[in-house]
Amino acid sequence: MEHREAGRLVRKALPNLLIVLAGVLLYAFFSHFGEISRAAGAALGLLAPFLAAFGIAYLLAKPLGWLERRWLCFVKSPRARRIAAVGIVYLLFLGLIAALVALLIPQLVASIRSLIAQSGSLIDQGSAFLQRVLAEYGIGPDRIAGILQSWEGIWDKAIDFLQAALPRLLGWSMSVGGFLVKALLALVASVYLLYNKERFCSQCKRVLYALFSRRRVDGALRVGALAHRTFGGFLTGQIADSLLVGVLCFIGTSLLKIPYAPLVSVVVGCTNVIPVFGPFLGGVPSGIIILIADPVKCLWFVLFIVCLQQIDGNFICPRILGQSIGLSPFWVMLSIVVGGGLFGPLGMFLAVPTFSVLYTLFGEFVGRRLRRRGLAPAGEGGETLPLEGRTE
Repeated sequence: MEHREAGRLVRKALPNLLIVLAGVLLYAFFSHFGEISRAAGAALGLLAPFLAAFGIAYLLAKPLGWLERRWLCFVKSPRARRIAAVGIVYLLFLGLIAALVALLIPQLVASIRSLIAQSGSLIDQGSAFLQRVLAEYGIGPDRIAGILQSWEGIWDKAIDFLQAALPRLLGWSMSVGGFLVKALLALVASVYLLYNKERFCSQCKRVLYALFSRRRVDGALRVGALAHRTFGGFLTGQIADSLLVGVLCFIGTSLLKIPYAPLVSVVVGCTNVIPVFGPFLGGVPSGIIILIADPVKCLWFVLFIVCLQQIDGNFICPRILGQSIGLSPFWVMLSIVVGGGLFGPLGMFLAVPTFSVLYTLFGEFVGRRLRRRGLAPAGEGGETLPLEGRTE
């Protein structure tokens, strides 16, 4: 009897103890936020190639399976079929990247040359404006001569600045080299992950079942399957939508004879992977480039981008993505703003499927709580109805 009473008191006090523990942990987290963020940044820096490798392998897993089922089914050996599929997928992946680079670099060079060619008139206009200002404030030739004599000191300071900047340039070059090494490591690791994806999944399941109870692992696998369906559907649909938007942008800009149509179309298509705000994020730098070349065409481009965004948001994107996200526009915009504020462009891209998974799980949790209280899950009107034969 005493043990039963003690157990009841412990169960009654346990929620309060958990609340106190959570408060202590939150206080420790925010009081040492700087140290924790630096440690997390260092850990992410070390794991960045492997996280990138996982992302590449996950992105290419669906084309790999499609190739094995549809085009390489005649290959009898599973190992030979997997090797051939991995080789084809990576050739297409690297070829697409090389094609984008080959398309973007000449366009960027052309836009820079156009800016330099038009800089002569801008310099003449600036010189005329400077002469008017000097004449207005009564700055004569003697004052200008004194300013010119001070150029020797300015030149010495410029040389000192360049000498101080040389170590930074060396550090920048080392950073670029480190990035290339990490990119190569991520590519090689993604090949291993993609080739042995079933083996890695099986090993993870074995470890989970060895460490935790079957009920918890089954629940975790169910959540993982939900996340896989949501992320897979979102990534596939969003990439297909972005490719289609890029093609439509190229056709429209070519018909309107807008300058740098290939460059603009690639920028708009790549930024379109970010829902809602993507076309505008790509339209702003593209509009600036077009404005330098032809201000009138820039106005036509802005009108075209607005129309293209409306067509994509109301007709193309809903039919490609379907109901794979299951979020209202309000939650989509909220998740993008929060994800972008915390993690930048990558956060904006991954915020929608992440929030969709959390939204689904929270909806299931609310439904279970309502059923335990004898209430049905909320209907379309938001009301809750008692279940038959049960009272609270």
